[in-house]
Amino acid sequence: MKKLPLVFSGCLLGLAGAGNLILDTLPVLSHILSLSGLVLWIYFLILHLFNWKETKQELTKPPLLSGMATFPMAGMILSTYVFRVFPHLPLVAQGLWWFSFLLDVALIAGFTIKFACPGRRVHATPSWTVLYVGIAVAALTYPLVGIIEIAYATLSFGFLLTFYLYPLIYSDLKKHPLPLAMLGQEGIYCAPFSLLLASLVRVGGASLPTWLLIVMILASQSFFSLF
Repeated sequence: MKKLPLVFSGCLLGLAGAGNLILDTLPVLSHILSLSGLVLWIYFLILHLFNWKETKQELTKPPLLSGMATFPMAGMILSTYVFRVFPHLPLVAQGLWWFSFLLDVALIAGFTIKFACPGRRVHATPSWTVLYVGIAVAALTYPLVGIIEIAYATLSFGFLLTFYLYPLIYSDLKKHPLPLAMLGQEGIYCAPFSLLLASLVRVGGASLPTWLLIVMILASQSFFSLF
């Protein structure tokens, strides 16, 4: 079996996110995208477990390790698809959600210890926002497990880290620009505010003040226009 590269986890997140996004408008296409994402997600996991020695070596590279957060993010979104397809087997969907959530937490902890602690910190790159802000996907999908405290915690964490990471990444990139092979990471700047906006709407619903929604929409769209 051909091994999928680690960066393919970003495609898995794209399939999962697109399938979830068009659920109400294009349900058939949503099903195709989500099912494709789920099959590839499982395939990706099995292949890298069987090739763990090689994968572990690749994960010593900070940009790859931080970007791997897209894998558990996709898992949390896909768990909601599993629940829609198998509503009578909620433990399966919840098991997938908890596996993905705890893997995301483990990635954050492991990366922080290895590459972000004082004295060990490497130069920050845009993929750091995927790692530290991406866990807000838990706030977007929390109804599956019904623990709103997780939603509050991850959403708060995402907001705090967004305002900390943007200046840090900008400062580091001014001193150490991205190499040519990593220039595609610049597009990641667009993602955090969009994710936080969606998660905020999921948690706050109709009770959110209009001015906050306007600010978040402007913030998210401003990064799309810049990049």
